[in-house]
Amino acid sequence: MTDKNDFLKLQKIKFLTDQIFQLKNLLDYFLLTTNNIMEIIVNFEMNAYIRIIFIPGSLRGSRTHFVDLWKSDGCGIDAIRTMMSYNRFLFLSGCIRFDDMHTREQRKKNDRLAPIR
Repeated sequence: MTDKNDFLKLQKIKFLTDQIFQLKNLLDYFLLTTNNIMEIIVNFEMNAYIRIIFIPGSLRGSRTHFVDLWKSDGCGIDAIRTMMSYNRFLFLSGCIRFDDMHTREQRKKNDRLAPIR
């Protein structure tokens, strides 16, 4: 794949994810409902995290290991390395919870795994 094709695909990804996550309220909701022991995430960092999750699927690499996206030997994607470090991505992946903590207790009555679903 050429650099021009990569650039065009990443621009398309950026456009599509901007359309999906254009609602500021949605990003704010994600930030509010994440695990409260982690350090504060700013809006652009959450936006970058979500984009990194979408990139493999949009490039038809759904079975690609995430660590391979950060490789600098020509197999990785340069834009991902500039968005966020791999260690930060792993940290956020371990902390982020898309869960409504206000309804968690009600859901726990019926589902013991409610906090992680």
